[in-house]
Amino acid sequence: MRGILFGLTHWVLPIPLRGTEAYLTDSEGIGDVLQGPWVPGRGARCCILGVSTHSTRRYRQYLELILFINEKPENGVSQGDEGWLSEHAVVFAAVVRGSEYASHKVNRCSEYPSHHLPPHKETLNPSPTLTAIRHNRNTAVPGSVCRTTSNLQYLNSNIIMLRFEIIVPGVALALACGAFAQTGTTFCAANNNSTGAPAALTGAFGSGVGSDLHLDVGSGVPNEIGFFLVGNEVTSGVVFTSGLNCLVGTGTAQVFRYSVAGTDAISVGRFDSLGVLQNLVGTSLTGTGFDVPDMIPAGIPFPIMSGDTWHFQLWYRDTAVAPSNSNFSNGLSVIFDYSLPVEGMVLIPAGTFSMGSDAMAGDPYYNSSSQQPVHDVTISQDFWMGRHEVTQTEYSALIGSNPSLVSGAKRPVEQVSWNDAVAYCTALTAQEKALGNLPVGYEYRLPTEAEWEYACRAGTTTEFNVGADLYCADARFNYSFHGNSSCGSSSTVNVGSYPANAFGLHDMHGNVSEWCLDTYSSYSVGAVTDPFVTGGPDRVFRGGSWAHSSDVCRSAGRYSWIPSNSNGRVGFRVVLAPEHTLPVAGMVLIPAGTFSMGSDAAAGVPYNNNSEQQPVHDVTISQDFWMGEHEVTQAEYSALIGSNPSYNSGANLPVEQVSWNDAVAYCTALTAQEMALGNLSAGYEYRLPTEAEWEYACRAGTTTEFNVGADLYCADARFNYSFHANSSCGTSGTIDIGNYPANAFGLHDMHGNVSEWCLDTYSSYSAGAATDPFVTGGPDRVFRGGSWAHSSDVCRSAGRYSWIPSNSNGRVGFRVVLAPVLVP
Repeated sequence: MRGILFGLTHWVLPIPLRGTEAYLTDSEGIGDVLQGPWVPGRGARCCILGVSTHSTRRYRQYLELILFINEKPENGVSQGDEGWLSEHAVVFAAVVRGSEYASHKVNRCSEYPSHHLPPHKETLNPSPTLTAIRHNRNTAVPGSVCRTTSNLQYLNSNIIMLRFEIIVPGVALALACGAFAQTGTTFCAANNNSTGAPAALTGAFGSGVGSDLHLDVGSGVPNEIGFFLVGNEVTSGVVFTSGLNCLVGTGTAQVFRYSVAGTDAISVGRFDSLGVLQNLVGTSLTGTGFDVPDMIPAGIPFPIMSGDTWHFQLWYRDTAVAPSNSNFSNGLSVIFDYSLPVEGMVLIPAGTFSMGSDAMAGDPYYNSSSQQPVHDVTISQDFWMGRHEVTQTEYSALIGSNPSLVSGAKRPVEQVSWNDAVAYCTALTAQEKALGNLPVGYEYRLPTEAEWEYACRAGTTTEFNVGADLYCADARFNYSFHGNSSCGSSSTVNVGSYPANAFGLHDMHGNVSEWCLDTYSSYSVGAVTDPFVTGGPDRVFRGGSWAHSSDVCRSAGRYSWIPSNSNGRVGFRVVLAPEHTLPVAGMVLIPAGTFSMGSDAAAGVPYNNNSEQQPVHDVTISQDFWMGEHEVTQAEYSALIGSNPSYNSGANLPVEQVSWNDAVAYCTALTAQEMALGNLSAGYEYRLPTEAEWEYACRAGTTTEFNVGADLYCADARFNYSFHANSSCGTSGTIDIGNYPANAFGLHDMHGNVSEWCLDTYSSYSAGAATDPFVTGGPDRVFRGGSWAHSSDVCRSAGRYSWIPSNSNGRVGFRVVLAPVLVP
């Protein structure tokens, strides 16, 4: 379905709205009139709640709007200036809005204790009465934190929501699994604030979490964020202090607020001195700004239909003018498009599972070390997977031929190599993209090994997704060790002939084995996210076939073959998922994370630390990236560039005598080559690592001066003198890459051999936490890690040095990363 419908939408409005007032005053004898133009007969629409201005000259702008249902105020208990609160009323929402501070908690007001809140009831009257109470912050009375109720509106209606620049907690905007957003046009130009520049709101789809919509704000913001607003209609707007709010509700609009300002714990971000919205720990996994969550804000879902356009603005405080001065960014429109996969695909939800098996090695499972160690794997994004293997009809319709040994329209295609399967996915992607059915950044491809096993298990932890045993009635395979009997299978059968697993997938055990995207590699110890292995010669296949015994068909069973080989036992199924960039051989996936960058070691021997490595500060690397497991070799360099500048010659020696400019040219050439081969997703490139990426990868989770511990000895790396052993290591040049143990990420020679150029220009560290720091603008470029000619102190994880980018010598080389394009 293209529309996503949820359990609660509008209630029907049987009669026009009618309102009456109960006027109250505060301690100064002043009250506000809460009023709204009600639209009759249009399905519970209260267009705008406005407030008379005769008291706003004396008090802060309105702070709270509290809604009660089912009780008129005279049925309640008087709380003095705070109004009437009925013991029998239903609190429908507490709406927060303020110019000095805001909070969802009514009991933030000291004169309005939380125990006065009426209890929530699950059932409502068929014709409920809504009561709206508005509170001001009274600055005229010393010590008063929250004061007067202005007036009451109570309406005989089946109303559920007020349309205004407010959020009704408990009413949420739900983004369905697989909802794809595309940022569109801007609206409502931002007013210049006290800096003379507007706050520029931008959006990017596919770089965040949750809905994959990432909002960011930069330039011209003098202080802190207020909150993000979202609505499904744009209006002409209302002037609010120095800004223009273009998301004021109309009779058909819904307007929600994302987050309130306050402490780091409840803000989505703060603006730095340059006016850039900086992310706070725990609020975003990507860059700065705010990742729009799946549920906005939380609670009762609210529908988004395919093709809907929603609009965003940012409210913030221009405190350089006045503490209560408010302003707005430009507006940003986002189109939500629920693109559908080709027929016969099943949505697989993101999740975590235990990959592998620790079953016994003999009968009936015949488990082996290739399925060990069992380790937790997180599949971070939903994806679609074919309900069954690709059939001969589907294959021949797209490719124009049918290679299968046993013919049958609904039988799985077989006698296909891994190369053939990839070619099919490429053709399907091209076809659906031409038809406009693919969102940006998505493709049809083979599943990764982890995606395959996760989908096969479908929440089970047993050896098969049907339990501990596999019998002939469960799947198409040849021999059951559990029934100790032959199943008599001599070929494939029509797809879907056996029951589906809990995800709705057929034939994950048997019929044909299925190619996966990865190359074969031993499992790593420890939890991983979205693992994807490349670089080896053989590709993985999974699930067993009609010709195999039950042990081969296990959920954890894994086997590999040359990607050009084919036979009648191997086919494939496809997934629709985010594009998977294919790195060149010899690269290691570095997971995102946070680490302490720099060193506060002693200045003297053995570390000889200095202020350049200080202050120690937390740095978050927000996205996974690949990094060369070793420095670029002379063979690799000469194959791409056509020459070898190295002082010490050797195919497997690291290239040296290369300047920073040379290293960047190599990365540019490698990017162009891999893009031409179709191995790079849009937005990815080969480049030098940033300084932060380099140190994060070098440390690999360690906090000591070296990734091998507090000391560095001659046996640990290729360098010249160890202050820890007080001895020379006798090095006179580089050595073949990989001669020393790798760190915990699988990277060799992060200490010694050759120093390695980084992308950044040199600059002193800033105090405070940073996310994905990247420094440009200075004359010199950074190099890291020390070389064969250096002493141990230079080789430290935190050691940093710089040089003119055109300079080169026999002590400096580089390694590359494959990562999202980095824009300074």
